[in-house]
Amino acid sequence: MSLRYKYYWIGSLVAIFALLATPAMAGEWTDTEVFVAVDEAAELIEDGATVVDARERDDVKRGHIDGATNLHWQHFVNGSASGAIIDDDQRLGALLRRAGISNDTPVIIYGHWSRPGAWGEEGRIYWTLDYLGHPNIHILEGGIDRWRQAGHPLSSGTPDPPTATGDFTIERRQQRRADTAQLYRNLRNGNDLVVLDTRELAEYRGEIKYGEERPGHIPGAEHLWWRDLFDDHGELKSRAQLHAELQRRGINADATIVAYCTGGIRSGFVYAVLRAAGLDIKNYDASMWEWTRQKSLPLQR
Repeated sequence: MSLRYKYYWIGSLVAIFALLATPAMAGEWTDTEVFVAVDEAAELIEDGATVVDARERDDVKRGHIDGATNLHWQHFVNGSASGAIIDDDQRLGALLRRAGISNDTPVIIYGHWSRPGAWGEEGRIYWTLDYLGHPNIHILEGGIDRWRQAGHPLSSGTPDPPTATGDFTIERRQQRRADTAQLYRNLRNGNDLVVLDTRELAEYRGEIKYGEERPGHIPGAEHLWWRDLFDDHGELKSRAQLHAELQRRGINADATIVAYCTGGIRSGFVYAVLRAAGLDIKNYDASMWEWTRQKSLPLQR
């Protein structure tokens, strides 16, 4: 059976019809395949897709999809309080090739999804691979729990190394990433970017929870907590609902958006969701760990 890549946006047919009846935002949203349902993920895996478990090592040992390789966001940074992806392409490329990743093979990433205690790690790994130039990446809708609920088996213990080394070659897509200098220039030159703070509201208002050196948010940033993308049942909101969330913040399809959090993890998940909606979005991976360390950079509370 040949691979068929269908785009699954979360929501019922009713929600889809409601969206079609909703007045369009300025410009057009072009869907990007990001999230795949369990059945399609299983087909892709059967056809040879590479599977990446984005969770921490202990969670992986307790149960993972057979054949998965573990890539946690901290594998791509230097230090425990740094979200900035390392600049060394040789090191990054070797890491990804050891994980069995190749340019011409689809990648399925999964994590804890909306479970309490989750941070959106699968979104951060999605952003990492998208930024580094992989052309065919997907996130398992519903994460490891949805896979288990569908009756698929899990393996325990440390995953075996991939049977074959990948051939992934890095080609960074600079348009997918924002850095501190770019955001500061934006502040000085007229706010051409829409900046989203994806942390909790308390953090946005100035509570320090995860090691930032100063309180507050980037001046002019809108607030969109990453968990506000889920409904009360832990499912991603429909596209119509997401459409409304962004409209309330004055964000249309012509905007260039930068998402940030503490270390670019939660914002990585927001990046994936808004990429799925066809928006032009960047992840500020260094985020508040870096911004607050630079005493000259302004903050707002």
